[in-house]
Amino acid sequence: MNKTELFHKIYKKYGKEKCILLVLEELAELQQALCKNSNRDIENRDEILDEFADCLNIMEYIQVVYDINNSELADYKEKKFQEKVLPKIIEQL
Repeated sequence: MNKTELFHKIYKKYGKEKCILLVLEELAELQQALCKNSNRDIENRDEILDEFADCLNIMEYIQVVYDINNSELADYKEKKFQEKVLPKIIEQL
């Protein structure tokens, strides 16, 4: 069973609300790791890497829950980069 099939199975069993709570939990764990690094000057690269990997995996779960395909996501990602991220980066230069 691949990841997508597993995510579909979990989603069917537990529903959208439980899935969203799981996503929020993983994002919060990454936030905590990043805060430790910047606010407390703690070197925790391995913890950040671990939580980042969890978040990337759980983002695939969101794709299943909201039926978002990779092509659609790539298009939106590029659009957001051009409209929001790139201007901010240029502004900082």
